Amino acid sequence: MALIKQENRASILEALKNNGTMSRKDIASIVQLTPAAVTILVNDMIKDGIIKEAGELEEGDKRVGRKKILIDINYNYKYVLGINIEAEQINIGVSNISGDIIAETSWATDMDSEMKPEVFLKEIADKCVNLFWKENILKESILGVGVGIVGLVDNNTGVSKHAYGLWRQSVHVKGILENALEIPVVVDNNVRALAVAEMDYKSEQDISDMLFVKHGPGIGSAMIVGKKIHYGANNKAGEIGHAIMNLEGELCKCGKRGCLETVASKQAILKNIKAIFSMKETPLLYSKCNGSADDISLDKVFEAAFSGGDRERKILRQVAVNMAMAISNAVSLYDPQQVILYGKTFWYEQFLNEFKCIIKEMILVEDLDGFITISKLNYKENYIGGIALAIRKFFFDVGGTL
Repeated sequence: MALIKQENRASILEALKNNGTMSRKDIASIVQLTPAAVTILVNDMIKDGIIKEAGELEEGDKRVGRKKILIDINYNYKYVLGINIEAEQINIGVSNISGDIIAETSWATDMDSEMKPEVFLKEIADKCVNLFWKENILKESILGVGVGIVGLVDNNTGVSKHAYGLWRQSVHVKGILENALEIPVVVDNNVRALAVAEMDYKSEQDISDMLFVKHGPGIGSAMIVGKKIHYGANNKAGEIGHAIMNLEGELCKCGKRGCLETVASKQAILKNIKAIFSMKETPLLYSKCNGSADDISLDKVFEAAFSGGDRERKILRQVAVNMAMAISNAVSLYDPQQVILYGKTFWYEQFLNEFKCIIKEMILVEDLDGFITISKLNYKENYIGGIALAIRKFFFDVGGTL
């Protein structure tokens, strides 16, 4: 497809995505093409099944004349596959173009030090193919695959430079998965992928600069500038989890000491709790876990902390302080319109309120609740990031077809 034609088709899809159903005339006005040119493009796209006619415009003016035919995206035109790869768990899901999930599965990450990354990724590809078979999804109906993976990623080449907790060497994730699946693949850092999803599924279209922060087994962030991911000169922008909080702190999996992840991540919380776990020090949690450290979970820690567990509460407060310090520093440097928080930790209202009380003293904004908000995706599976990458790359950016 000629580049200019592809760009024009992409502009039409973007207009429909942002504005909903429209007539050909209204599309022409938005994309700044002649009505005749838009009619030709739209008719071709209807033939391809990318968009569809969606009825006539209901107008108050009943005068005789040609009625406007509304055009909309055919969100069931094809499907995309999203994959999220983290040190603890792998999630995959298949959706239509609007992100509606039609199939999904997840499993605990099982990669020992002896397993080669190529074998690990091929096993993921096999699970994807099995999901297709189980749900009667034709591989030919998949436009593309989006992969979000922990650590440093070169999004241009699809190479994972260092997947924290999985491997330290460079791994050509894109190439391996494309060979195994025979479907186009796009790869990015998992937090950046979620930030793309946040932008694409967010109802407020006027937010163009945001800081997206994910709390989980690790801590990550993504910087959005002008509605686009800011990667930085060396593809390392937004690595808030590896901001130094203590020069003489614990060794982090990234190789540095005293990173935010070592003092505030889910793993850090559980490690600190287990170090004091006893009937004497943590009686509420000890009772909830029947005296077994193996039964400690983040849910039980939070329940104990906000039910009178002083030691548990003290540990969580320090987590809130460290998170607030790191985020306030990022806000001072970056000056975003909004900070978006993602992760199960922020489901706990009492923790969130405590975090906001702490950070309120560090940043000066009139409307803190409007400035710091919970992600719209917080209750969705994190493969939604990969899905968003694939929908952008293989549908909207290319005018619906490669």
